[in-house]
This record gives sequence, C-alpha cells and structure tokens, in this order.
Amino acid sequence: MAIFTPTSFMGTVAVHWKINSQAVAVNGLAMEVLSSTLVDIGKYLWRPLKAQVTCLIHFRDNVKDLKDKVEDLVAKRNDIQEKVRAGCSSGEIATQEVILWQQRAFDILEEAQGIQQRVGENKECLCCPNLRWRYHISKQAKEKAEIIARHRDQGKFDTLTIALPPPPVINQEAPLIKGQASAELAMKKVMDALRDEKIKIIGVWGMGGIGKTTLVKNVNNQMQGRKDFDRVIMALDLADVGIPCVNDMVGCKIIITTRRELVCRNMETQVNIKVDLLSSGESWKLFKEKAGDVVDLPTVYTTAKEVLKECGGLPLAIITLGRALRGVRNPEVWNNALSQLKKSAPSDVEGMSKVYQSIKISYECLRPDLRPGFLFCGLFPEDYDIDVDRMIRYWKGEGFLEDAGSLEETINRGQSWVEELKLLLCY
Repeated sequence: MAIFTPTSFMGTVAVHWKINSQAVAVNGLAMEVLSSTLVDIGKYLWRPLKAQVTCLIHFRDNVKDLKDKVEDLVAKRNDIQEKVRAGCSSGEIATQEVILWQQRAFDILEEAQGIQQRVGENKECLCCPNLRWRYHISKQAKEKAEIIARHRDQGKFDTLTIALPPPPVINQEAPLIKGQASAELAMKKVMDALRDEKIKIIGVWGMGGIGKTTLVKNVNNQMQGRKDFDRVIMALDLADVGIPCVNDMVGCKIIITTRRELVCRNMETQVNIKVDLLSSGESWKLFKEKAGDVVDLPTVYTTAKEVLKECGGLPLAIITLGRALRGVRNPEVWNNALSQLKKSAPSDVEGMSKVYQSIKISYECLRPDLRPGFLFCGLFPEDYDIDVDRMIRYWKGEGFLEDAGSLEETINRGQSWVEELKLLLCY
C-alpha cells in the first residue's frame, strides 16, 4: 500500500516539469530546422521562377532591346561592307577574319529576324496573354540581344582588306628553245631585265612568226614556282588593258611583245630585246626535229635544204613545214613543196597559210605611204644586197617621194623610210 506524502508529490511534479521543458526545447529546435529548410527550398525554387517572372515582366523591353541591337549590328555590317567594297575597287580583297565576321553577322541577324517575325505574327488577346509563349520569346530575345552586342564589339579590325594575292604561274605549252643560241640569248636578256629592280617594262620585238610568244612562254615556265615572279603580261597598249603608268608600279614587271620596235618606244619600255632569225645551224636542227630523220635520206637531203632556205630562219615557217613533211620519203612531194614555196602559194602546203598570214599582218601594219616602197623591193633578186642611195633614187623616179621638196629633203625622207622599214619589218 502506497503512502502519499507531500514530499513524494513535489518530486513527481518536478519530474513532469523537467520532461515538459525538454519537449518544448526539442519542438523549438525542430521548428527552427524546418523553417531553415523551408527557406532554402523556397530560395531554390524561386531562382528559376524569378527568371521566368522577370522574362514575363520585361517581355516588351527585351523585344525592343533586340530590335535596337539588330539595327546597331546592321549599321556596323554595312559600314564594314562599304569599306571592303572600296578596298576591292582598288584591287584588294577582304581579310579572312573580316569574311568570317560578316558570315557570322549574317547568320545572327537571320536568327534575330526570325524571333522578330514570330513577335509580329502573334496576335495575342490583351485580356488573356499567352504567358508560356511570352516567356520563351522574351528569353530568346534577351539571349540573342546579348550575342548581337558581343558580335558587334568583335567587329573592330586593324585591317579590312589586303592586297590581292598574285595568281599562280601556270605552265604554258610551248616548244623548248634549248639549243637555239639566238633564242637562248634573247631569253637570258629578258631574265636579266626581270631581275633588275630598276627595269619595269621590257620590250620583246621581232617579225611575225619569229618566236616572241614562244620566248615569253619559256620565260613564264622557267619562273614557275619562284616567289619573285607572278606572270607575264603581253599587250599592245598598257592603257587599254588597265595597266598604270610605270612610275606607279611597285613590284611589277611587264613584258610587251610586238612586231615593231617603234611600239616599244611608244610604250616607253626601258629595255628592248630583239628576237633574231635562226642561224642556218639552228634552223636545220629545228627542221630535222620536226620533220624527222627522213631529211637525211639521199633522195631528200638536197631538196630539204632548199625548202629550209625558203623558210629564211623563221621558226614558225620551219616548224610548220617540218610537221607537214614529217616522215615523207617521196622526193616528188618534197619537190612540190619547194616549188609551191618559191611560187608563194601557201594554200598548197599544209599549215603554211598561217605563216603567210603572219607575214601579211606585218605588211598591213605599214603606213600606206610606206607600202609602195616596200613592194618595190620585191623587184630585186632574192637575197640581193640593195644599195640604199640607189633605192631612194628609184623611189623618187616612181613618184613615191614626189612631195618631199628639195633634193636634200627627198634624200632625208628616203633615208627615214629605209630606217623605218628596218624597224617595222625586223630586217
């Protein structure tokens, strides 16, 4: 039987009070932990929610900012394009860095305009806006505006255009001139002139068919792969082909080929190189190369030598005839070719029309008042050494120098004609 006493009662109350106090403390700690956890969770959830709410709130601002940034980039791109266009008109090209920037600008603007187009096409109800659509458009507009701003700042270049790189030297198909002493000498003179920094324009002249083009093609091929040489320019009038005055050219060499030394003088060339006819030895070597060993046949040899003589050391004629008679063993065919050449009947010899056409052009280049004097030379025997004073008297007698004036003036004009014919016809 338990006995109740005041002392035991007070002890029980103390115990209960102690237990309740501990419970309150535990509950307070739990509430503190829970509250802190809820705050952290709220912060974690609010971050993305805040970004979405911000995008919704600033929808119009973001769309307008994108519009402004697009206009800024378009203006920057147009300014760069104008400067590049000005450089290109002076023969330069845009740098690779500028080209890549322009391409990227085009892509960015195209993407931005797609966003703007979607904004313009959407017709929202003012009382019930599409919040999901607004959020995505606002977010895209903000991000694209930032990209545009960065790209615009990147459009600062020290150099927009650079000099156009020279085109590669392309190998030109042409007969080799190795073994032709006269042609090799002319080529050496051209190469020396090309290496001379003071010489800008080089004249190569000689009669039609003598091998001027072949010469410069060989020069071109020899210089292939060298960094100090780009290409050979062949022209008659530098102004017509847009080549500036020699004084304005930097790092540029020009070779002019012409039939007349007078053209070289008019073009103010700094060195003139004459391409001479082939010597008899060079002619025979070239002719045999084209016609083949058949020329050494006893039944052909003598006639072949006569045919070669008719070519007069002219490479074009030698090559053309050699190819036409290559491998021909019949002496009658060789005799016919020789006969036709002496009669100047080019249509009867395959390929020779081109040779005669070349010579005809040289004749047509003569001034009209010089042509009768030139044709009069045809009255003299072939390979005849014409006395100049005698020729002038003949010209006077034929009336070619009728308006010259006094005898002294007539002689002076006649001498002038002779010198001019020498220059024009490369004799």
